[in-house]
Amino acid sequence: MSIVPVSVKVAGRVALNLALGCLAAFVLLQGLTGQFAYYGLPAVLVLGLWVMAGAVIPLLRFDPRIGRAYLLGNVGTLGAAVVLVLVLLIMSPQTPSKTILTPSLLLGLVLGIAAGALLPRQRRPG
Repeated sequence: MSIVPVSVKVAGRVALNLALGCLAAFVLLQGLTGQFAYYGLPAVLVLGLWVMAGAVIPLLRFDPRIGRAYLLGNVGTLGAAVVLVLVLLIMSPQTPSKTILTPSLLLGLVLGIAAGALLPRQRRPG
């Protein structure tokens, strides 16, 4: 039994999903609009839907793998951005190339979603 009410847990999940979704969408938007400038408006619409999905997933209580895939997809995107920026700062202190940025961010997103969807859920003892 948990002391925290279910509504507080759901609100916390929505807030976490929205925060991570907004950060990942911002990072992805930087890469996508630089690489495909003429696809900027569709990219904004798709990323807006991605962020809104972060609020809907905990409220509708889908399969837990969907929520995990969403969270790990965002974390993978942010992790790829941090690693890429650190590597590029060490290698050359110039502006990162958009041709490297976009595929690495999308790779982080896809790997995070795949990890969240495919890895088995760990059972809690008890």
